[in-house]
Amino acid sequence: MEFDKQQFFIKQYFQLEDMLFHTSRYVAFDKNNLKTFSLEYMTIIFQSCSAIESLIKEIFGIKKGEETTIEKYCELICENKKFKDLLMTYLSFDNFEFYPFANFFKPVGANKNIISPSWWMDYQQIKHDQYKNFKLANMKNAISCLGAFYQLLRMEDMAHGYSTILNLRTMFNGMGNCIDRKYTWNC
Repeated sequence: MEFDKQQFFIKQYFQLEDMLFHTSRYVAFDKNNLKTFSLEYMTIIFQSCSAIESLIKEIFGIKKGEETTIEKYCELICENKKFKDLLMTYLSFDNFEFYPFANFFKPVGANKNIISPSWWMDYQQIKHDQYKNFKLANMKNAISCLGAFYQLLRMEDMAHGYSTILNLRTMFNGMGNCIDRKYTWNC
């Protein structure tokens, strides 16, 4: 990935992180508020998931018109053990500890069906009917989507031998206020 594109995605990430932090002026980051929904959370979810798709396509060289499903993305990621291991790590933020890709690689029964992360399934539902699924545009999904975007930025760094995102202060890299882990979820 060219440096310009990497900077584009990093700037996009920080813009979304700022948006998420801004919401704490009105809704505290607390487990009791994880189901709080808003248009701002919807924007964070949409933009994070759009960036996730773009970043995966960029990392793996997926061209326009090629098959692009969550299953296809999983197959590509699973081909590289380092990528898979990275995405299986937890993230911590404030009083939260979570795993954006927790169920992504687990086989179901005897077959190897992919379980989409809950934040991805919720994003798809919101995308197809915003009014009916507005309550899915909540704090938990906004944090999970942004965390997944952050992990994919780390994966992009790894793919190209960079350490850019790890050297920047983010809400997920342990340089922020991620000390007390009181609440955990799988996404």
